[in-house]
Amino acid sequence: MTQRQKKTKRMTTENWIYTYKCRFVDNYDGDSVTLDVDLGLKTWRLNEKARLFGVDTPELRGADKAFGAFVRDELERLITSSLESGYEMLCETHKDRDGKFGRLLVTLHLVHSEKVGINVNDWLVKNKYAVSYFGASKAEIKAQHRRNWALINLD
Repeated sequence: MTQRQKKTKRMTTENWIYTYKCRFVDNYDGDSVTLDVDLGLKTWRLNEKARLFGVDTPELRGADKAFGAFVRDELERLITSSLESGYEMLCETHKDRDGKFGRLLVTLHLVHSEKVGINVNDWLVKNKYAVSYFGASKAEIKAQHRRNWALINLD
């Protein structure tokens, strides 16, 4: 295989990431959002369901529903206040190996020409609204959510 063939092969891997401008439509919970995605050349994907990549937030049902509603509202507040302050939103897409729910996997970024951008996924984890998620068991995730909720309630 020539160097050119190797380079071409690397560029077409399944891990390729694309970044698009997008508009926030809604969020179901803390890690599920609906976006209008600008694909360029005046082409849009409207009402695209997306899951935030690498994070898990509390569910809106069951024992964690109060925390889940709190996180959902905090996410919406961050996004809407940032957009009202002149930020733009970008979504960085990731390949969903499982295709479990047919949603895009995204990392959301709020960017401003004069200010440092905000990685929304990281913001959720740093503020203890979410836990990093890359295959941990549901029991471990729920336990971490409960610890985070206890810490937030102490503030």
